[in-house]
Amino acid sequence: MTAKLFVTPTNAKTSAGGLVTFRASGGTGTGYTWSITDNQSGGSIVAGTGVYTAGTRLGLEDTIQVTDSGGATASQVVRIIDGPTLLSIRTTAQQRSDMVNSTFITDAEWNGYINASAKELYGILVQKYGDDYFASLPPYTFVTDGTSDFYPLPSDFFKLLGVDLQYNNSPNGFVTLKPYMMPERNNYGVPNMQTVYGRLTNLRYRIMGNRCCFIPRAAPAQTIRLFYVPRVTELVLDTDVLDGVSGWEEYVIADVCIKVLQKEESDTAVFERAKAGLLARIESESANRDAANPIRISDTAYQEIGWGIGSNWPGDGWGY
Repeated sequence: MTAKLFVTPTNAKTSAGGLVTFRASGGTGTGYTWSITDNQSGGSIVAGTGVYTAGTRLGLEDTIQVTDSGGATASQVVRIIDGPTLLSIRTTAQQRSDMVNSTFITDAEWNGYINASAKELYGILVQKYGDDYFASLPPYTFVTDGTSDFYPLPSDFFKLLGVDLQYNNSPNGFVTLKPYMMPERNNYGVPNMQTVYGRLTNLRYRIMGNRCCFIPRAAPAQTIRLFYVPRVTELVLDTDVLDGVSGWEEYVIADVCIKVLQKEESDTAVFERAKAGLLARIESESANRDAANPIRISDTAYQEIGWGIGSNWPGDGWGY
């Protein structure tokens, strides 16, 4: 099975003139060629390396495409935003902790603290799973081969949002797959099929390690798409941008100050209080991102359907 051609990072963000190094994996051969298929910011990319330089127009997205030696392509978008850069966060944290021009903590250590705190903020927002602050778009897709039960997850996979099966080539030709529980792993005895109307399937999935497992074995040439939350992209260059969403980068700054003052064995109380206040603010403000409508419980109706009209065969897995 040839690994799907895939580009990282997903949903990259950078400042005007910032650099992002895109990387490809999978596909055919070892040679990759990079290009920009939708250049809204005025950016540029090195065809042989994937090193991208953002343009100067903020709030826009450029579409980065890679082509492998077999002619297959894959794309990701990069957004140019006016957010806090790694340099500005580091400078602000140094000022707040009264460590400007101090050599007690190196820039590399500052950057490590900032990334650790940024991951903490990212985790808080990911927990708001009904609000989808972070999602890999477009979704990850792959085609089943009819011989495998396990398929690799995207290399930057963190949390799953949903799995779909495409039953025809129309834009609306997808059906949502349901997961199976481990005690149910041997309950699906009939081959993977779907009804003539295409809206019902007995295919079920489960995330196991770094693979997505399907039962019963997926038929060949079926397209599967995964909506997922990617792992946080670390800030490396001084121009790399943290998406603070609504000024929530203040949480990162407060947490970094706690870390550096702890190393200095100084009092962290003022920043502990600030962090607690910021956490309460984030918890309150981040809930229900769609402020126009409340979160509702999804339909959980389920019925087992057998091969015959009116039958109800246990374990056949035909449900909706």
